[in-house]
Parts: sequence; structure tokens; C-alpha cells
Amino acid sequence: MRILKSLLALLVSLSFHPAFSQLLQDDFVRRIEDLRAAKKVTVKTYPDKTFVGALTGYYDGDALVLINTLTDAEFGGTETLFYIKNDSLRGVFISMASFRSSDAWAGYFAKHQAADGCTSCHGTEQCSTVAILFTGSSPLIVKKENGKTKKVNQDERERAVADVERTRKQLEALLSEL
Repeated sequence: MRILKSLLALLVSLSFHPAFSQLLQDDFVRRIEDLRAAKKVTVKTYPDKTFVGALTGYYDGDALVLINTLTDAEFGGTETLFYIKNDSLRGVFISMASFRSSDAWAGYFAKHQAADGCTSCHGTEQCSTVAILFTGSSPLIVKKENGKTKKVNQDERERAVADVERTRKQLEALLSEL
């Protein structure tokens, strides 16, 4: 859970950083979000809760192009989007929120149906984000907590990349059972 919180915090920072814009403007990510909005992807939902909560895979033809996980609790939740291009991570967006009341969760989650629809809460004390864009030789990672961009040192960067890669492989294994 600490890893997911760390990744989510990183995604929050991307919402106010050029990396977040790059992730949302990436042609592949934009295409997948457009297909998802138009309901032109095949959706497969894992029937049981997993180690990351609810698990949904989105397929363009036979290719897995997006994995969505959602963990929700009484006073908050974490949503992670793994964009996959040609069996490699293209981008990861993690959004995490905590609230003083469980009533706030429904409104928050309604805004997080797509990576580009969840920016209204970013920068507030309830929301943290992490965005990772896998282009070039080194992934670009942006982290935001409590409305402030946080620096990510090399050790944190390596850990975050290893964590999302490991988690993606585990989730793909679960989805392959469907």
C-alpha cells in the first residue's frame, strides 16, 4: 500500500507539471482514452478483488492497452492507470485521495474515470498524484502532494519504475485468466 501511495503521490504532481501534460498528450495515451470514452475497447473485469482492489483490463483487438485498478475505502481510495503499448509500459497515472468523510468519495471518483478528467482536485490536500511517462532512455516521473511538486531522487525513481513494472506483470497474469 505504501508503494501505491508513493506512486499516487507522484501522479498528483504530474497534473501541474509538463510530464503530466506530456502523458495526456501522448498520441497513444490520447488514442486509448478516446477509444475508452467511445466504448470501442473490450473491457474485461476480474471477478474478485485483487491485491490492488478492483481490476479492469481494456483491449484494443487482442492487445491489452490499459489496466485500471481501483482501491476504495471508507475515507479515500487509489486509482492507477497503466497504459501499455506493444507489451511495454507507455505511461502510468496514479491518483490517491483521502477524505474526512466517506461522503466525499463518490464525487471525487466520478471525476477520475479517465486520466484527463481528474484534475479538478489536484493540488488540494486530499489528493496526491504520480505520473510516469516511459519515453526515451529514462522515464519522466512527476509527483505532487498537497498541491506541491515533490522532487524524486534517483533511488525513488528506480523503485517507482520497478514497482509499476512488477505490478503490471502481476495484473497481466490475473487478466490472462479471464
